[in-house]
Amino acid sequence: MLDVMERGLAALMRGGYEGEAFGMRTRFTSIRIEDGRISGLDGGEVLGIGIRCAISGKVGFSYTTDPQRIEGCVKEAIKLAKVAGSDFRGFPDRSSDYPSVDGIFDPDILEFDPDRGVEYATILIDAAKEVDGRIDVTGGEFSVSSASSWIVNSNGVEVCENSTSVGASVSVALGEVAAWQEQEARLLAMIDCERIGREVALLAVRSQNPVKIETGIRPVILMPPAISSLLSYTTINHLLAESVQEMRSPYRGKVGEVVMSPLLSITDDGRLNNGVGSGIFDGEGVPTQRTVLVEEGVLKGFLYDTYTARKDGVESTGNATRTFDTTPAVGPTNFIIEPGTASGEDLITEVQDGILVTDLIGAHTASRTSGEFSLLVHNGFRIERGEMTDPIRQVMISGSTVDLLRNVSLIGSDTRQYGAVVSPSILFEDVQVTQ
Repeated sequence: MLDVMERGLAALMRGGYEGEAFGMRTRFTSIRIEDGRISGLDGGEVLGIGIRCAISGKVGFSYTTDPQRIEGCVKEAIKLAKVAGSDFRGFPDRSSDYPSVDGIFDPDILEFDPDRGVEYATILIDAAKEVDGRIDVTGGEFSVSSASSWIVNSNGVEVCENSTSVGASVSVALGEVAAWQEQEARLLAMIDCERIGREVALLAVRSQNPVKIETGIRPVILMPPAISSLLSYTTINHLLAESVQEMRSPYRGKVGEVVMSPLLSITDDGRLNNGVGSGIFDGEGVPTQRTVLVEEGVLKGFLYDTYTARKDGVESTGNATRTFDTTPAVGPTNFIIEPGTASGEDLITEVQDGILVTDLIGAHTASRTSGEFSLLVHNGFRIERGEMTDPIRQVMISGSTVDLLRNVSLIGSDTRQYGAVVSPSILFEDVQVTQ
């Protein structure tokens, strides 16, 4: 693959153009679960090369899934660059500061036997049904993948990386209650299918016979899946330089100001050991780094790729994200809310009349610009006098993430990663709860 990419880059440079080639090869195996049984197995390989060509501040992009067509891909990128708008800020320069990141490659996944995948998926099913024989395992998946990526550009960048990932998910039903759980990791040894199956079944059992609650303003505990769902569509976008530059962030012009609770500190760490979003370099070949975004409530900065960084006259934070068939855009790696010291019991004890929310439905409807949301609680519980009591159903919480993150009263220690977000459970005050 690398030799094909270098041939494409050389063709660009011979024509006097700046350029970049991004290549990726992914192998995957996936075992599907439906109606309490193994329903199918998928697997295969996806590979492709993306070419960017820059001409006098204009950039064209083309990609191919056939390495034999690299010359045609290069010609297409040149053609598109000649008619593109002139706002390109250049490719990143070569660096010698690439980090060593542990826990992102598992050789055991490289030669993964699909029969092992069936065993893992079966554990998901059995663990759920062992909790309660009435549980219906409605769906799920166990998957592994390995990926190799390469980047070369006309400024001398030439980097490559091998990585792996593994994921398990399961959904169950009991009566009118549905529940879902998942885990994603980089190493096979970090996936616990028995825990996932057991947890989702227990959640379904505990969610039986829901009660109604009164509408009002009350404290709310959001668990890690709920926080990930909400912040992935709101706060993360607010802290991207692209959103700030395009006037779509409520935090524009507020660096150095208190914008959140002093209990909150947030970083983005592309070098996090075992992190789902970790890597040696970003989608442009820039070294990853740890970036402080919020420190004890004070806004410290934003996430940048090369384009947005050069617009602001700063350095990229190594946050370009892409695949071979897309151009780079700024995005998170591992978006980390620093944990507190409180246990789950401590959080509940602090609440006299409130609710605990396991997850949320409809987070994609939240405003990416203002952070306003009105979302349905999925698997929630009432808290009375410091104890979790009855399950609740058809309850909504609403407000804005800007206000929500100012009203933090206690942070848990139960950190988990869902998607890009690494977060503990958090107790928020004064949240609108509607039945």
